[in-house]
Amino acid sequence: MPKRLTPIQANYPVPDDFVALVRRWRSDALDILFGYVWRGFDKLLLEDEFDLSQAEENLERSITQLVCQRIRDVMEGKPPFYLEHHWFEDETREAAPAAPPAPDLAFILRANPRATLPLEAKVLRTDGRVAEYVRDINANFLECRYAPFSSQGGMLGYLLRGLPSRALDKIATQLGCELVPHAAFPERDHRCSHHRRTGEACSDVPRDFTRHHLIIVLGECS
Repeated sequence: MPKRLTPIQANYPVPDDFVALVRRWRSDALDILFGYVWRGFDKLLLEDEFDLSQAEENLERSITQLVCQRIRDVMEGKPPFYLEHHWFEDETREAAPAAPPAPDLAFILRANPRATLPLEAKVLRTDGRVAEYVRDINANFLECRYAPFSSQGGMLGYLLRGLPSRALDKIATQLGCELVPHAAFPERDHRCSHHRRTGEACSDVPRDFTRHHLIIVLGECS
């Protein structure tokens, strides 16, 4: 059965790149956006004294649900985007009854909710276990299931044991590319990698893609 228009697609035009659109608001819009993410985790981990020592199940889902509201809490004023948990991606869905792709978090443009910048979360039980993290990048972002109208996106690595630097080195090795420190966050475990999207579903998307890697320490750092 062919796909039909959803209410969002029927009421909003095909957008330009999310990144270009928010930069019309401020040239440093992406730094502000990712600053909100980091401050949300600070609020959860430091102010709320969040503890995972007794938790064993549904870590990724529960952490992401909790931090979503903290990120919203630190978003001052009214930026041109808002944050949602599990926002369905209409553009790259398969025909019904298949469920649309839904990244863990997404920043959505207020003026046109077809334009989003998604964030996907993955638990890293040790700094060497990054295979699922890398698999999500390849299958969802580089194959264009996520971020069809954005030239950037983010991965959140919830590190339970080990060093962020080791996890980032391992991710770089498995991706086969360099992870560059983000100039706006020199004290954070925030790196960027640059890719060319060439999958079958990528014909009408921004091909040059920047992936943000944020490693959040939630356990033993050793």
